[in-house]
This record gives sequence, C-alpha cells and structure tokens, in this order.
Amino acid sequence: MKAQFIGIGRPQITLRGAGFGSPPEFEPGSTHTARCALFNPTDSVWAYRGEVYLDGRIAASGVVEFTIAAKAKRTIDFPIVMPAAGKYQAFLDVAVGEELVLHHPFAELVEIAAPPPAREVPAITGARITKVEEVEDGRPGPGNDLHVTVGVTLNNTGALISSDYPDDASIEVWILNPACPAMEAEPLFFTRFGNRDIPAGVNTLNVTLGMEIVYLTGYRTTPIRPGATPVILRIKLVIFGWAGNPSREAEFSGTLVW
Repeated sequence: MKAQFIGIGRPQITLRGAGFGSPPEFEPGSTHTARCALFNPTDSVWAYRGEVYLDGRIAASGVVEFTIAAKAKRTIDFPIVMPAAGKYQAFLDVAVGEELVLHHPFAELVEIAAPPPAREVPAITGARITKVEEVEDGRPGPGNDLHVTVGVTLNNTGALISSDYPDDASIEVWILNPACPAMEAEPLFFTRFGNRDIPAGVNTLNVTLGMEIVYLTGYRTTPIRPGATPVILRIKLVIFGWAGNPSREAEFSGTLVW
C-alpha cells in the first residue's frame, strides 16, 4: 500500500480557487482542464489523490496523484472530456488514502452547448428566363441593351444564408449559346449576384443580366438574332464565408425570346 503521508498529524487541504476558464461553456466531446489552486495548511507533506467530476460522474478526470509541501500552495490540472449538451455542477474530491479530506463544488456551472447543425449549400432545383426587355442604354450612338431576368430556384434546408457576413453567399449566372463552337463558348450574358439573402425553404430569386444588343448580334463569332434562341442557363452558388468556399453548380435548358 502507498504511504498516505510523509510526516505526522491529520491530513488536510483547502481549495483556494477552481474553474475551467471563463466562460465555462464548451462543446460535447471537447477536452478542457479544470485548474484547482490547493493549499496544504499542515506541517506535513501528504500524498493526495484528487478527482474532478460532473453531476453523477457523467464525466470525470480520473484520479490525479500529487503532493503539496507543508504550508504551501499548488495548482493541479484535471482534464475532462465533456459529455452531452446540458448544464452540470462540477465537484472536486481529494483524499489521502481512504479518507476524504475535501469535497467541494465549483462556483460556476459547466455549460455544454449543442454543436451547431451541419449546414448544406442549397440545392439548385431550377432556372428559367422569366422576362426579356429592350432598354435604352443612354450612351451616345445607336443601340440598346437587352435585359434578361432569370428566376433561380433554390432549396435551402437550413437557416437563412446571408449575402453578407458571416455567410457571404453569391449566385453566378451564365446564359450560354449552345450553338457556339466550344473554343468560342463565351457567355452571351454573365453576372455575379451577391446582394440577396437565401431564405430557408424553397425560394426563387430573380437575377437580371444585361448586354448590348449590338454586341450580341454583330460582334460575336456566333451571333444571335431576334426571335427564339435556345440557350443554356448555368447557375453556380458559392458560400464564400464557409470553410472551403463550398459551392453547387447546375445547368438548365431555356429559350431566349426577344
């Protein structure tokens, strides 16, 4: 059997302070250390055995063995893996041999928060041209702009995703001409749309793109003409504020009529 003490008299110990840090709020499964400032008020050196645990010993540090010199103070660390979400009272027990010489609750409850729900980039479930209009461009010389509005349908199964901090969501929309040769496949229209939040649930966000008509009809390898033109709507959603900038991309067939 281990010696219970080195010296004479009755073993004692007092707690001068204990805590997990401020604020004591953690995630399930994380490891945190309770730091306990202990004082030996006796004239002897004792072989102490201490343990910090939460309500009902749902989590415990395990026994930590230590000594403290006579009339001396020492800080002892007790690491604990945090249990499921909830609020718990923490306790410190210190024994010498089989004799419990200290049983003390911590002043603050330990609060363990539920982990945040996993967040997914919304699915892009549809896109279609909802409006086409010719608009005066206001610039010198002939020609107007063609404005095309695309309705992009997103299925957001989580909470609202902000276009600003902390999510920084952005929708990129291309209108492509499938008749254009691959080497010339620049978009008829392109925009990056980042000033609308993405609400929870299924929602359609309208994105308006513009281009000079003279460019569409004359300055391209494969121009388009008034009438009905088959197009491809390419949609990309990027969440720049999330780790790794996750994204989704999808393509849909459509018809540009003007």
